[in-house]
This record gives sequence, structure tokens and C-alpha cells, in this order.
Amino acid sequence: MKKFLIYTIATLSLPLIFSTCSEDFLDKKKIGEETDATFYTTESNSEMAVTAAYGVLITRHGFARNYWAFGDAASDDSEGAGEQGGRDQPACQKLDQLLIDAGNEYVGQFYGDMYQGIYRCNIAISKIPDAEFNQGKKDRLVAEARFLRAFFHFSLNNVYGGVKIVDHPLVPEEYMGPRNSVAEVLHFIQDEMAEAAAVLPAVYPDEDNGRATKGAALGYQLKALVFESSYAQLAGTDKDPANYFEGCTQKWGQAMTVFNQLEALGVYHLEPDYADIWPVDHEKGPELIWTGHSVSRDAGGGIEDINRQIIGGVQCVYQACRSYYDEDGVLIPNGRSGLYGLNAPTYELRDEFETGDPRRDISFVEEYDPLILSIDGVLDTLPAAPSFASPTSMNNAKYDPLPWEWISSVLHYGPRDIKFMRYADVLLLAAEAALNNNDAGTALTLVNRVRTRARNSGTTAAPADLSSVTMADIQHERRCELALEAHRYFDIVRWGIADDVLSGQYRQTDLMTNPDAAPLDWIPGKHEFFPIPESEIALNQGQMAQNPGY
Repeated sequence: MKKFLIYTIATLSLPLIFSTCSEDFLDKKKIGEETDATFYTTESNSEMAVTAAYGVLITRHGFARNYWAFGDAASDDSEGAGEQGGRDQPACQKLDQLLIDAGNEYVGQFYGDMYQGIYRCNIAISKIPDAEFNQGKKDRLVAEARFLRAFFHFSLNNVYGGVKIVDHPLVPEEYMGPRNSVAEVLHFIQDEMAEAAAVLPAVYPDEDNGRATKGAALGYQLKALVFESSYAQLAGTDKDPANYFEGCTQKWGQAMTVFNQLEALGVYHLEPDYADIWPVDHEKGPELIWTGHSVSRDAGGGIEDINRQIIGGVQCVYQACRSYYDEDGVLIPNGRSGLYGLNAPTYELRDEFETGDPRRDISFVEEYDPLILSIDGVLDTLPAAPSFASPTSMNNAKYDPLPWEWISSVLHYGPRDIKFMRYADVLLLAAEAALNNNDAGTALTLVNRVRTRARNSGTTAAPADLSSVTMADIQHERRCELALEAHRYFDIVRWGIADDVLSGQYRQTDLMTNPDAAPLDWIPGKHEFFPIPESEIALNQGQMAQNPGY
């Protein structure tokens, strides 16, 4: 991305160093000028254009910060937390409290980032086919851009409900207009992912690690099918008073067909130890289907070189434990310089884990847990103190790197990739599809595969295999397996249980400052989705409808 920007600025800024009185000369194209028509004619420039779209995956206000606030903090799994009393990031706290309006900065920033990514994809998709290099490479780059475009639309649909499908570079008169429905967006995603999967390779050489694969496209095609199917179960019922899900149909059988196609690739399997999914040295592991790549110290080409001037991402910076106790037991507030201690697990999430399930201790940093620090260049182990910045005295361990993993010990740029889709996620989506497709045996097998790996990651013989499986079992397993990975809010909405699990719940952050704080009030017909940013509504001059209740 940096190379792309430098090259573009340099070529567009070349001065006209020759002059003449000839009018013919003045009418000629400037020497060295790079234009929209000429830039995309080469393989290297076309590849840079697609790489620019990948850069959106690790922007600060996209997936690195704002998306987990929607997926986790707004749910029953975490609170925003941060500063003493847990009141960092006021916009996140409003999401946390379900006191959301269309001017919330998280709402506006995420929307803008996703459409920036879509714009970059559309430019690449429209220009690369006319470039002059190998057809197979052109097809692959276009398929990568189509995957990314569909992924950005999927993320928008999760957060805002039906959004405007943008499948080409817009001209000014197209900027305004109505939104598409949830069903229409999901159908677009399903079609795009299927088209991308037909072209993308199953694996890449190491220098291209991190690019979209056939498995990633199939995984998101499966996920879009499962989401539509679960929405369809709510459509026309009192669980959908705003008619968000009109037009959705149940496609459980199609979802299983896509899952079988993914399985047939033979590329993915569960990491043997749950604890090994997260560290930097396992980020090319067999379980990771789709990730947003941080730039590592040793980035040596391929997609890991995107946004090298940023160095890494900030997912870890926002979530890692903020403080610790020194050798004398004295709390060192803000002791891990540059870290914020956000995304604090709730007591309800902690209690969801079965006794002895090793995933709980692997997922959480709790008070007095051993925290490995680098002090004056020397590694030391001291007790963690998440209580300073977390109202529940817990932090998310999945994005709390070890000292030697940090790219910069001063600025603490986050080294760990964002895990968008893991194989365990796919197995549990397929279990849900199988159960709803009247195949409880397959559903049981898939759930037990996930539970067996969890059991083998510890020494307690828990969680045990199930002898039968229900939808409640699958919901429990997704909550424990995918804890604090930005899935929960979107799951409880599509399952129709958000009102049941959120209304009446108290936020510890609120209780710390006000014993009489009001409980959460999740409103059906409103809170299924977050508001469209007020700036977008204003831009559309009444042509785009706001979500009900905002």
C-alpha cells in the first residue's frame, strides 16, 4: 500500500520540464504521467490495486476496533472497559449500553471503512480485465477482489441490516438511492462467493500467504446461507416486528452442500491445542481460513507487506491487559505502555463454560494470572491486574500477545492477525445446518469434533462428548469456542434470543458508578441492527431509509 501511494504520487506529480512555443506540443500527453487509463495495464500495478483493498482489513476503525465492539461489547459476552472504572471509549460504551444513535462515531467509521474497501475492489474489478498480462493471474486477482467485496458487504449486513449493494464504481448520480434488503445482500454475497471460489486456489505459496482462498470463499458462502436460513426462521413472526428478514428462505441443504465442498479440499483441520491458535508462530496454522494480516517483523513479501508504514494492527493494542502488580504487590496502572484493556469478558460468559473446560482459562486474562513482561529488555513474569481497566477483572487473552511478539516495544503495534474465520466456526455452522436439515447424527459428530479438541487442550477430561445434540447445545458451543471473536451479537440476533439474553442484564461498568443503574433494554424491531450513520442519511436526502427506532 505504501509503495502504491509513493508510486502514484510520484508519477502524477512529475513537472513538465520541457517547454516550447508549439501548440502541437502543448496538446500532447505529458511524459511520465500515470492516469487511471494507464495505471492498471501492468501486472504489478494491478496487484497493488487489489492489495490496497486488503489494507482495509486492518484499519483502526474497521475490524481492529469497531467490529468487535458491535460483535462482542454490544452482546452479553463483554463490556467496553478500558480506563479505571471501565469508561474508556464513550462511543463504545453507548454500544455496550444499547444507547445508540446515528451519530455514534463507531457506527459512522465502520460504515465508511467498509465502503472504502468496496470502492477499491470495484476499481480493480473494472480495470484489471483490460490489463496486459497473464489471463490466469488476472482472473485470480479479480476473484480476490470479488471475495473482498462480498466480505465487506457481509460485514455491513451484519451490522446495519440491508445496505446499498455497490457492485461497480459509482458515478455521481448513483451516490444517492435506497438500500437493498437483508435478503438481497445475502443473495449477492452467496453468488459472489460462489463465483470467487470457482477461480481462487485452495492454497498459495508462502509469499502470498494471507490472500483469499477457495476455502475462504466457500466458508463465507456457507455462512451467508446459514445466516439467511436462520433469519428466515424469524421472518413473519413476532421475532421480526420490523420485517427485516422478509425475502429470506431456509437453505440448510445448500449450506451442507457447500460445507462438503470445503471439506473435500482437504486443507483445513482443527489445531490440536486450542492455545496454539492465537500466537504469531501459528498464524499459518491449519485452522485459520480467513484472517486480517498484521505486518510482522519479518514480513518478506506478499500480502503481509500491506500498510507497512502502519506496522501491524491495533486489535491487540485495544484489547490486551493494561496493568500488572510489581514484585511488592503494588498495582502499576497503565503499566503496559500503549495498551488499553478493552473488551472485558462478562461474568455471564465466564459462567457459560463447563467446569474444567480449558478454553476458559485460555481465553481470559484474570486477576493475578501470570503475565510475561519485558522490563528494561529483560523478560519477567508478574501478576496481571486487569481490574484496573476492566469492571469484571478480566481481559481477552486471545489478543494479548507475548512480549517477544510485539512489533514495537514502544508503540506496541499489534502483531497477532485478526481471526475472521476459523475451521471450528465452519464446523459449528455446518452442525447448525445439519440439525435443521434433519440430520442430527452429522450435527452431533461435528459438535463433538470441536469439544474433543477442547478436551485434548487440557487435563480435566472436560468438556465430554455429547450423546445427543440440540440447538441449545450448538449455541452453547459457539459461545464458548468463539468467545470474544466478534461473533456473539450477530448470532443471538439471528437465533432470535437477543431479547432474552440482554434485556434486564446489568453492565458492571454502570454499577461501579451508580448502584441504581438501569438494566439493558433490548428493543425488538430496533436493536437487531445498528443505525445507518446520520451523515449517510443526510447525503441521500431522504432516499435512504433509517433503521426503525433511530
